[in-house]
Amino acid sequence: MVKFITNMKTNSKYREGILVESMVHYLKEKGYFVKENVPNLNRCADIAAINQKGEIIVFECKINDYKKAIQQLKTHRLCADHVYIVTFHKKISIRILNEINENGIGLIFIDNKGNIDYKEFCSNIFINKWNKGQELLKKYIKEVA
Repeated sequence: MVKFITNMKTNSKYREGILVESMVHYLKEKGYFVKENVPNLNRCADIAAINQKGEIIVFECKINDYKKAIQQLKTHRLCADHVYIVTFHKKISIRILNEINENGIGLIFIDNKGNIDYKEFCSNIFINKWNKGQELLKKYIKEVA
């Protein structure tokens, strides 16, 4: 496990970096191919990974702007099997939680020390994917992983 000591008042870019680093470390420990800042359909995924089953998982790490993450993941799911928002454990409005759940998006919480806390929702598997886009996304992930 990655351990970080962070002051919750630090700037959001630094804190978002902690989310990314913690998640990348966790995924690599699980044996996933992992890449950060992966281009996908005129967007850039914070993290994209391929698990042992060959499924593509995309993660958007956000401190606050969950609406933006939902919009980004709606695009990413056109090529990914699963999509997740990664955030620090804190209160999220019922309206946003419902929107996340209704869109089949998973939600992963990380504690302020960088440990995976728990999954609120597991991502649905998306079956209506654009095959060419999925091939390109796999290529980007495997290039550096």
